This record gives sequence, C-alpha cells and structure tokens, in this order.
Amino acid sequence: MWTVSADRGEQVRLAIPVRNVNEPMRVSATVSVVRGTRAEVELSLGDKRVVRQIAHGETMVLATEAWADGDTQIEALTRGVDAETGVRWSRLRCLWGEQTFDMPLAMSETPEVFPPPELPAWRPALEQELIEWDWRMQDGIGTSREGRSWAEAVATTLDRGDQLMGHLAATGVSLGDLSGDWEQLRLRHQSLSAASETPDADWESLWRGVHTARRQMAFRNPLAQVGPLLFVKHVPSSFSHQLTQYSGRNARPGGGIFVLDAPGESMRCRQLGALPLGNYMAPDISWDGRRVLFSFCETEPGAIDWRTNESQFYRLYEMAADGSDLRQLTDQAYDDFSPRYLPNGKILFLSTRRGGFHRCGRGPCPVHAMATANADGSDVRLISFHETHEWDPAVLNDGRVIYTRWDYVDRHAVFYQQLWSVRPDGSDVRAFYGNNTLNPVGVWEARPVPRSNRVMATAAAHHAMTAGSIILLDVARGIDGLEPITRLTPDVLFPESESPVGHWYAPAGVSQRPPVSPEEKRWPGHCYRTPYPLSEDVFLAAYSFEPLIGEPHANRAR
Repeated sequence: MWTVSADRGEQVRLAIPVRNVNEPMRVSATVSVVRGTRAEVELSLGDKRVVRQIAHGETMVLATEAWADGDTQIEALTRGVDAETGVRWSRLRCLWGEQTFDMPLAMSETPEVFPPPELPAWRPALEQELIEWDWRMQDGIGTSREGRSWAEAVATTLDRGDQLMGHLAATGVSLGDLSGDWEQLRLRHQSLSAASETPDADWESLWRGVHTARRQMAFRNPLAQVGPLLFVKHVPSSFSHQLTQYSGRNARPGGGIFVLDAPGESMRCRQLGALPLGNYMAPDISWDGRRVLFSFCETEPGAIDWRTNESQFYRLYEMAADGSDLRQLTDQAYDDFSPRYLPNGKILFLSTRRGGFHRCGRGPCPVHAMATANADGSDVRLISFHETHEWDPAVLNDGRVIYTRWDYVDRHAVFYQQLWSVRPDGSDVRAFYGNNTLNPVGVWEARPVPRSNRVMATAAAHHAMTAGSIILLDVARGIDGLEPITRLTPDVLFPESESPVGHWYAPAGVSQRPPVSPEEKRWPGHCYRTPYPLSEDVFLAAYSFEPLIGEPHANRAR
C-alpha cells in the first residue's frame, strides 16, 4: 500500500520494472481518495492502460487488459485535478490466467548521509497516512514478527480503548458523543465476528474506525492540550554510549530546535534560530516561557570520525521563544550541555571543566559534572567535584536538583548510574534512588511530576545512548530495587539488564525476568526516551520502533 498527495497540475508516478513476460499477464490495483476532492488515476502495463477519475469517498478497482511481450513496466499515476487530494493505492496484483499474486513493494534502504535530508512539510493527507502507518506498526499489521490480522488488531484496540475510557471517566473527563460512537463500533465488531465470512476490507475499515475513535478520546483529555511544543531534532552521536553521546567530538550534523504549534491536529513545525551546520541537544524553557536554552556543537562537513574531531565542543546558547535574539553563552574548549534555568535566575548545566577522564575502555572520555553560571554565561562555577560523570539535572518541585550520577568507586562499571539530589549551590548531596540497585542498570532523564512528590525517568542501558523504558518513581516506597518503580511502558524491558543491547548484557540484578510483551517480540530493542510528565500517568515521550544500538556502533539518524 502507498499513498500520494497531488495538487492541481501535479502528477505522481510509480514505475515497477517487469522482466521476461512471455505469457498473457494483467495487473490490478484498488484505489481510493482518502482526503481532498478528486483525482485522475491511471494504471498501465506496457501499452495497456486504464484511466479513471475518482472522487472523495470513492473506492474502485483498476485492471488492465492482458499484455505479453518481454520486458516492460507497471506504472501507477496520480494526477491532481482541482485541489490537494490524497489517493491511497493498495492490493497491487498480477493476474496470470486464473492465478492471482500480490505484489509487495519493498523500498530499498537509503544510504545514511550527514546532515540527514530535510523533508518537506507534510501535507494533510500524508499526515493521516503516517498516523495509520504508526497504528499498523503498533498492531503488527503486515510485520514480519508477531503479525496480527485486522480482526485481532480490532479486538486489542477495543480493549485498550475501554481501559482509556475508564481512566478518563475516573478523572472526570466527559467524552460526550464519543461514548455513543464507541458503542456503535463495538456492535459492529460483534456483527463482523458473528458473520461466517467477513472480507478483509470490512475488518480494515473497522480497524481504522476504532483507532480513530481511540485517538479522539485521548485528545479529549485536557492534559493533552499542550501546544505549542518545543522539541529538538537530534542526530545521535557517532558512538552509542552514556559517556560519548555528549562529547562534541562524537557529534554528527543535522537537526535543530523546532516548535510544533498544534499537536494532535497538524505535524507542521517551524524551526527556531539560525546557526551553522551542527548538532543540537537538550532545550529548556525559562520559567516565564519567554526564553529557550540549548546546547549546540558546530560540526565540520564530513567530519564524523570521533577519533579526529578534537576541536568540536558543545556550547550553550539562548534565544527568545520566537527564535529571535540568539546569543552564545559559553565559548571555551569544553563540552557544556544539558542547561537548565534555575529559579534564582542562574543557569545550571553539565561541563567537562572539572577535568579528568573515565576509568575504563577506550577514550578519552572527559568527565562532565554540574556547574552554574549567570544568565549571560558569565561567572561559571563548578558545584560538583564528583570524580566521575553526572547527567540530566532537573529542578524538583521543592527546589532541589535531581540528577544521575555514576557512583563508580571500587564498584562494577555497568551499574550504579542512579539518581541523586543536591541543592542548587552544590551542597547537601544525597542518594535519591538506586545506589544499591542492579536492575535497571541505571536511571536517567528524571523530571518531577506536576503536583506530585514522584518523578518520571528513563530506565536505560550503560553501553548505549539514553533510551529504554519509562518509569515512575515513588521513593516513599523505598530507595532501591523494583518496589518504588511503576513501569509506565511495560511493553519495553529494561535494556542491558532484562534484555541484551547487542552483546551487552548484565542480568545480575534480575531475579525473575518479566513477561515479554508482543511489542517487544515484534520490535526487539524498541525504546522510549525523554519523558515529559503532565501528570503521574499522562506524559510525552520520544519513541522508536528501531532497536537501541550499543557500543561501539551508532543509532541511525532518522
């Protein structure tokens, strides 16, 4: 299946070579307009072609006459007529006599280039198709592992929709007419299930309906009204590891700081700031919402070998929320990153200014620890002299700072990257969670939950970049082990302890491996990262179906 968007006067052509046709052959395809007004569609095999005009809401089957004359090509053309229109092509088939064969389209993997190519703004029809592609990936429609039928996917989505509806009702969210729509979908499911034979097209239509309704339910939650959203497009480092991912010498070019103005309504986004080619990380918004802090590393074109990029460093930058008034705050030969606005007007960040290197493996991997500066970047002061690395500072609701620290003194190298707290001036350092915990091997990206004493974080691996499973921590239930943890994404096992990351596997803290979800079987190594809590059970996060890659390799830029 593929979908194209064609505006007035535009033509989109897909050509498929055909070799050694020596018997009469025909081709057919199902075509429908999913958005817009109307389009002209054409299917051809050699000099045999069929042309039709199709309007919104219509579905038709195009079939050519027979052709047999050696080598040729199949062409599927879509022409815009009067306005931007989305046309979905599916069920492309070859017919020889009484035999019919589906023709799966396998697109070749494009070579990785830096910076990654910038895609044009998504048109509305293609945005919806991307959402449906995501649903199919989630459900296992057409996947090579843990595949599911349309009927099985409908049943799963109905069950999850019931759970969502119950949760929203318990929190006082009114669904209005959606409750009736959901019941009608359930009745239709019962009807299709009771039929002796149900065409796949009917199940697919119901599948699309239940997913659409569940998405609408999710956005009825007032907490989902979160726009505009600031986010970073980040190209992963050239060496996937908790240390090297933040080193400028490993930075690869691409990405930027962007704003998504209407989450849930449109994927259109706008870029803030104008800097040379480089790598962006870790934006933060000021308490009044008027300023944006971030770290940026200018990169040399083609310089992607960490062994030679000795002059590349992350520096701190700030700009207004509309992208104006861009200024550089730090400029010395250190990596400065993960900046955070403090309530007292200063900036907290991580820096390699402390000096020193990690103790194992290849390097060099300079130690990065917490520092503060004035709002303009002046008067930089180290507030931590911890002898190994620190990560991801964030201001707790009580004014303390929570962060991850590698407590690597006469201890195993893989474990003990857990949570600590400190006052903004560097005093009163305390273990917050996990200093005697082996599963997960580490916890990163902790953030306080609004109106709660709990924190949300990422249970991640040591020998890979930060990504894994999202957890909720309640240290009132304990400061070690699994008891304080609620798994918010139980579909993902804790990487490196409960599931291997490449050949890296440290299960010493796992007494009983948790059940492996269908999603984990379908997408081994899939992962979440960078949770942003809106409540204890509603949050934003980044997600990838692709597996987390471990040292010494790199995750692909997407």
